[in-house]
Amino acid sequence: MSPPPPGPVRSPYPLLATAIGFFLLAAILAVHAALTWHERATLTAETVLLRDERRTLDNQLKQLRREYLDKENALRARERDLSTAEQGRLTDELTRLRREQRRLALASLAESLQNELRTAANNPSIEAISETDRFLLRFPESTLFNPNETTVSRPGEILLTLLKPHWSGPWQGTTTHIEVHTDTTPPPAGARPRFPSNWEWTAVRAASIARALESLDPLIAHTFRAVGRGNAEAETSDPPPAGRRRIDLIILFP
Repeated sequence: MSPPPPGPVRSPYPLLATAIGFFLLAAILAVHAALTWHERATLTAETVLLRDERRTLDNQLKQLRREYLDKENALRARERDLSTAEQGRLTDELTRLRREQRRLALASLAESLQNELRTAANNPSIEAISETDRFLLRFPESTLFNPNETTVSRPGEILLTLLKPHWSGPWQGTTTHIEVHTDTTPPPAGARPRFPSNWEWTAVRAASIARALESLDPLIAHTFRAVGRGNAEAETSDPPPAGRRRIDLIILFP
């Protein structure tokens, strides 16, 4: 009889091989877990870093926006200032041109009115003087009053009538001062009981001129201011061509 075939060869260290296998598997799993944790930590750190960078960029963007708005507001304010200054300059220039235009117009009026009044009164001492903010008409006493009288004479009324159109024209809105002057000669003897001083004598004459002008047009009466100057300037100034005994109509522009 032949001998039986041999059976499978068994490892003498079966438990050791199994232990080594489990150990290797555990090592692999440990390495994998360690790598996964490191990657997660790295990703988390990168995420935090990116978040911080984004926050920084957002803050920088906000700062840039604020600076832009500040510069834009400053530019608009400067434009407004420049616009206001330019508008002010143009207004001043327009005012200057209007004043110059009025000055030239009044100078032309003064020349023509002076000639008209001198011709009407046959008196070359009448003056019409144009200034920047006022217009002066100067009459010798004899052109508006008869000697020793306080009421405007008839020729004087006719002379004043020549002025009427101007209060509704270039003198509209003005105020007119009526100033009556005299010298140191006392009032006429017959008038002294009522008007003992030159101040009172010239004041009543000024009021008489105001009434005569009011009769031309009641609408302009409120623009008159009658003033008796007496002989206040008789000793303190040189007499004008109209003399010390004169009437000044001073038209004041607003």
